[in-house]
Amino acid sequence: MTNSSTDIIIIGAGIAGLAAGCFAQMNGYQTRIFEMHTLPGGLCTAWQRQGFIFDGCIHYLFGSGQGQPFSRLWEELGVLPGQPFIHHDELMRIRESGGKTLVVY
Repeated sequence: MTNSSTDIIIIGAGIAGLAAGCFAQMNGYQTRIFEMHTLPGGLCTAWQRQGFIFDGCIHYLFGSGQGQPFSRLWEELGVLPGQPFIHHDELMRIRESGGKTLVVY
């Protein structure tokens, strides 16, 4: 990495830092991502131990379904191809005591 005006340093290799690095490089910038943990991914990290998978990540990649708001972003970043996803009709429903409801699809 050179020290020029087209270099970008990114702190954190979570999903936002990794996406920032990808998009910066797609636009001609040199990037370097610094992460304090041994693995990148932040909340999207899982690991195996003694035959078990420990999934410390988000349970749903927001907008990964066809036509969903973030689907194009994940496609551009190369996240979706080859990744198995379960697309639920409804992920979560939160209802307040006053009757208002938030549904996350």
